[in-house]
Amino acid sequence: MAVDSSDEDPRQRQDDPLLVPSGDDGEAVQITGMGGVSIGFSLDADMKLGELAGKIQEGTGYHPKTFRLLVNGQLCESQPAPVPVKTLSFVRLRKDEEQKQAFLQKFRGDLPSGRVRGAMEELESFLHHFDRRAPNERQRQRLLRSVQRHADASELFTWLAEDDLFVEDLLILLSEGPENLQKRLLKVVLLVAEPQLSVIPGLAERLARRTELATWRWLDSDASEAAKTLPHLGVNRGFVLNSLPCASAASCRNIAKHMSKEFLADEEIVKALIQKDGLVLELAAPSLRAKPAIVHLAMASRVDAVRFASEAVRADRETMLSAVSRNGMLLECASSELRADMIFIKTAVEQNVFAVGFALGHPAELGQLAATQVMKRLGVTTENLGHELVNHAEDVCRWLGARCYPPESVLQALRAFLHDLDQGDQGKVPDQTHVMAAKTLWKRFALEGVKHLPFLFYRQLPTEEKRDVEIAVKAVQHDAQLFPYHLPGQLRQHFEVMVTALSTTQPGSSHREYFKYLVPNTDKMRVFRAVGELP
Repeated sequence: MAVDSSDEDPRQRQDDPLLVPSGDDGEAVQITGMGGVSIGFSLDADMKLGELAGKIQEGTGYHPKTFRLLVNGQLCESQPAPVPVKTLSFVRLRKDEEQKQAFLQKFRGDLPSGRVRGAMEELESFLHHFDRRAPNERQRQRLLRSVQRHADASELFTWLAEDDLFVEDLLILLSEGPENLQKRLLKVVLLVAEPQLSVIPGLAERLARRTELATWRWLDSDASEAAKTLPHLGVNRGFVLNSLPCASAASCRNIAKHMSKEFLADEEIVKALIQKDGLVLELAAPSLRAKPAIVHLAMASRVDAVRFASEAVRADRETMLSAVSRNGMLLECASSELRADMIFIKTAVEQNVFAVGFALGHPAELGQLAATQVMKRLGVTTENLGHELVNHAEDVCRWLGARCYPPESVLQALRAFLHDLDQGDQGKVPDQTHVMAAKTLWKRFALEGVKHLPFLFYRQLPTEEKRDVEIAVKAVQHDAQLFPYHLPGQLRQHFEVMVTALSTTQPGSSHREYFKYLVPNTDKMRVFRAVGELP
């Protein structure tokens, strides 16, 4: 079959024939390969041959110099009159096939050594300082033209600039080489192939479907120079969608940071991102963060992605119940109505007892719920919850202190529960003087608390309870750093407290000398004698 051998680009011919679809019943004419299978394009309106070639190039990435269209089974020469079209066939061409295969074979042989020679070496050398030498677009184009005129590299330059299949073959081969070689040459290949990649969306999409190329790295400016070399790849929707499935979660987040607002409002792109890293939901458009289906998809990979959902979604019981059942601390971002719902709170606290700090229910009820869960974690089951909580106060404090969350919220809930038991009347505000005067359940628990978690436990106490001398002395006894500034003012010069603080420090130590300095002159003799400083 004769094939037009002209090197002229069909898109640039001045005497292009006008193709008129003449299919049966006025239907569009499908463009098929030589095997009769449609290539996914059709002639559905009057169109010039070069325009149709450009349309195919845009969709498939095939450069017009690498294919021919047969109209009604024949090459269509330039004709002034419109050409009725009944069939359109698509034929791929490969010019300089032997030379290209010879180059690829030699390139394959150079890969193990990590050093390339010949035209690729010259091309790499010429473009090594390209960014520095071409600070603006005009100088950049001039440099590229000078590369094209270079004696030894011009043929390779032409293949990269015009043959999409050669670009694909070379990139796949390069992906098999050493990583340091990939980093060096990927920028060179993409830069010279820019005339195809920048204007042919279909080629970039096709390359992105080749998983061995790991094209997601070309979008991640933190991982590759390619993102800086060809930034337009980041605005190619098809390229982005085909690249993301193979990207890592960290790369997806980096890619999303540099995405346009248009893409972050594109549901399909955002879905691809959040399937890898749900926290990318934070960067998505508000309209998408308000969709329960999108939020649930993000939660599948990172349940804490619900923090970035809209208020309406965070008020949805089903969505938030799913979230707190997997991470109770997400109770924090639920709506106030849900945070006051005891059934909902129970689900969160059962998953993580520290979630009680975000609940809005009755303090005593929350404390009972927290106490039940703490004792369950310790393996203690009892009907007399309050007394068992006090009896196991040491274990409770050690367990709370070993967790990665601050224990204050749970301790405050336990305090409310024990106070309520001490008063024997739910809803009544405890009389602090009465509660602390006797060894109530709470005071017994507090004395154990300041023994095993002195600093944390004492600091979270209300001021009235910090003033209890017995608790303050016990706290200072186990952590002298509480003296004097973390104690209420009236206790800082209390005789028993000062003696305890001095007794916990080593004689002659800087802390002991400092504490001695803080003792008022009127009390020095009595305090120093009590700690053995004076005969």
